[in-house]
Amino acid sequence: MSQDLQVVLRELYERYPLLKFLALGSDGTTHDNGRIPPFLGILLSMVEERETGASCVLLPSRERIGFALAVVGALTILRRSFDDLELDRLTTPLKPGSLVRVAPVDRVFEVVKDGKELLGQRWTLLKNPADEQIYYILEEEALRLSPTEDPSPKPHKGMRPGKWTSAPIDDLLGIRTGGNLAVAPNRIVLVAPRRDTRELARSTLLFGRSCGKTPAS
Repeated sequence: MSQDLQVVLRELYERYPLLKFLALGSDGTTHDNGRIPPFLGILLSMVEERETGASCVLLPSRERIGFALAVVGALTILRRSFDDLELDRLTTPLKPGSLVRVAPVDRVFEVVKDGKELLGQRWTLLKNPADEQIYYILEEEALRLSPTEDPSPKPHKGMRPGKWTSAPIDDLLGIRTGGNLAVAPNRIVLVAPRRDTRELARSTLLFGRSCGKTPAS
């Protein structure tokens, strides 16, 4: 490998670290065989550096190239924006009486108080409107909560917000969303046949540096 190429690859990996440890594959594909080609970093750079409007990338008739570009682009945006998303959520208190959809139960609870200090930690107090029961959510689980104006789907009596659990995408990217991707920005649109793309997503696994196989869908 030439020195110039090494410099280019180093810069690409520094800018898009997912290219270095992320791989696409299937049940029968090993981690190394599914390594994402570095040239996708060049395409991502082109898309990101466009100041206005959308970028249109025409690729050969190779559905996995466009699919891989969309997946890596979306994951890169999520990883980069996560710290800002978390900071914004923690520094913008939820108003009492407002509604939030809570992951993983996917039900809408009412905010009683945000930022209550108790036992040396900060909590968000949520109320189940069906029975007026109050529940405490740790501040570090803030991204479980998605503000909404729609009171549905409502929790039934006795339903709890559920325990926070790490989602596969959290392990893949080293973030804490609890699988609540409603809070994440998404500026990637993949124009491709819906059925083919759905099947490709279902049959594709992502291999990360510190986690096992994760379904691309």
